[in-house]
Amino acid sequence: LDELLRRQANDVIKKDRAFGHAGYNIDSIKADISFVTSNNVEVLTEANRSNLVALLKEEALPEIRVAASFRSKLDALSDEAKPLILTAIEPTKPLQDLLDDASLESWAREGIGHHKGKRDDCAFCRQKLPADLWQTLADHFNQASETLGAAIDACAEKIHAELHSVAWMPVLEAGQFYVSERPSFEASKAVLAKSIDSYKADLQKLADALANRRAALFRIGQLPVREFDAAAAEAATQSFNAVVATNNSRSATLNKDKESARLALRYSKVAEFLATLDLPGKAADIRQLREKSVEAKRLADAARQAERVIEQEIKQLESQQKDERKGAERVNTLLNHYFGQIGRAHV
Repeated sequence: LDELLRRQANDVIKKDRAFGHAGYNIDSIKADISFVTSNNVEVLTEANRSNLVALLKEEALPEIRVAASFRSKLDALSDEAKPLILTAIEPTKPLQDLLDDASLESWAREGIGHHKGKRDDCAFCRQKLPADLWQTLADHFNQASETLGAAIDACAEKIHAELHSVAWMPVLEAGQFYVSERPSFEASKAVLAKSIDSYKADLQKLADALANRRAALFRIGQLPVREFDAAAAEAATQSFNAVVATNNSRSATLNKDKESARLALRYSKVAEFLATLDLPGKAADIRQLREKSVEAKRLADAARQAERVIEQEIKQLESQQKDERKGAERVNTLLNHYFGQIGRAHV
């Protein structure tokens, strides 16, 4: 097992340019294994790993000095447009044909500007214009209608100006943000853009309602249904600016973030190694081998002890045998001496 750990430490992790370092060794990988297992560190996804590798390559970016700014004129413009759309006016002497046909009425009103004081015949049909035509049209298009029309035109101009000047969100590109902040930037940008589109859509509906009333001054119009959510737009603006602020603050913490990225990549590599190593299985094998080793040592020690006992017994027996041999020799000596004395006596 130590050899496997040593090879992983020296041949894989130490040589990885992203997170390895010259001092990494078997003790280092053992410490990392302890951290990974105790903290349940998982292998990084490919997307997360790529983001961390990209972070290691990043340099400090210039500070972004622009911000989103929420400013809605919809309430004020709606309040101004409401009476222009809903206020009823009546012609002094109405022309029923014009009342019945809004397009004809709009065509007649526009024709006054092209003909009155300019020509005596109709530019369309070439018929001579009646002498009382201007008074007849003036009795229909009275001062009230002219005043309303002018007010509608002025309000519509304000709405169109607002439509073309909405600039809540500054123009920023993803490349101005650190890699780790780009997903947040894109997400907050999309939410704020959606609020802006909703705002413009409500302005356009208000402009369309004014245009419809302008084309039929003697007909009460209809207020459009508003869908724009000002509170959501304000929240989207704050969220966008928070991403910009976070990105700007990253320059100060970039080195620390890089070190955290290196650790995350290294721990992920160790977790990947452990998944292929089956460390619990190998640890169980080692425990089993250790238990067998302990039992074998116990048996060996018992055998050596038995051997020492036997050797001691052998020594005792040998000593006893030596003593017995000496006794026998003494007996023989005494017998020889005894029998020798008897022989001499008979002679």
